[in-house]
Amino acid sequence: MRQFLNGILLQEGVSPTDYPEVVMNAIIDKSDGIPRNGIKLLDKVVDIMEDHVAIQIVNDSITSTDDAVTMDLIVALKEGKSWVDVAEILKRLQVEPEEVRRAILGYFGSVLLNSKTGAERYMNIIGSFSENLFYSGKAGLIAICCSLCK
Repeated sequence: MRQFLNGILLQEGVSPTDYPEVVMNAIIDKSDGIPRNGIKLLDKVVDIMEDHVAIQIVNDSITSTDDAVTMDLIVALKEGKSWVDVAEILKRLQVEPEEVRRAILGYFGSVLLNSKTGAERYMNIIGSFSENLFYSGKAGLIAICCSLCK
């Protein structure tokens, strides 16, 4: 996650070595390994000069219900939950399917890079979500999730 966020800092014209490590650590902790959360948090505080203010903003940021539901879906896919369990999560999901797809890819890409086991499953999940969901929407997301379930 740190490398990913450092890349975002560079794109914003901020040297990662000049960015306060304590703020970066707070962002990493709060983002729960989800790149989209990390980007949102970094965007909120990138221009704030006082570390304690930036940390307070990060800590006060509440991940939305949709982010929690997206994370529930990610965990269910990672654990190989049954279709019945995954379907219940999908019923609660209100986020654009493409955002969910990107969150899944970001999470499993990071997990795969740091994984000693489960690589085949993670690669299968990444491969299943490799094409965008702009045209198929939620139905496409549902179909992909169903194909990954037991």
